[in-house]
Amino acid sequence: MSKKVEPKVKTFLVAEDVRQEKSNKYIVIGIFSDLIKVQEMPARIPLAFFMEFFPVPMGTLNIWLRLTLPGGDMLEIRVLANVHDNSRALVIPSPRIEVNIEQEGQLQIDVKFDDGDYSTVATVQILHDPNLNPNPFGKLADTSPDS
Repeated sequence: MSKKVEPKVKTFLVAEDVRQEKSNKYIVIGIFSDLIKVQEMPARIPLAFFMEFFPVPMGTLNIWLRLTLPGGDMLEIRVLANVHDNSRALVIPSPRIEVNIEQEGQLQIDVKFDDGDYSTVATVQILHDPNLNPNPFGKLADTSPDS
């Protein structure tokens, strides 16, 4: 009897967008660290996830993402994967979603496989900063040769 392969999270990135090119490469745009600052509250934050799992079992795999928003509201997303080759990592870019954030606090992202238990893969602190400068480097100097 063969031992059941338990899927494991190898890479999990929280970003603004993830795109897949025709050449099968991925573009991850706007990777968030463990802190997201917003200028206005409530805020709509675009989120997408780049996920890599290894090992993974052959066949159909239900991947559940649970987002726990500041304040406790939850959002669940199911991704269905059909694994035909489990000799390499399974890479899944999530679709981009807009998340409504009503207050400061922690955004927690958990993942589970099939009917397993959730485990936390990322936590991001949401901070309201009304003085947030859209240009993190301040005012850019005019570098034109005519100045």
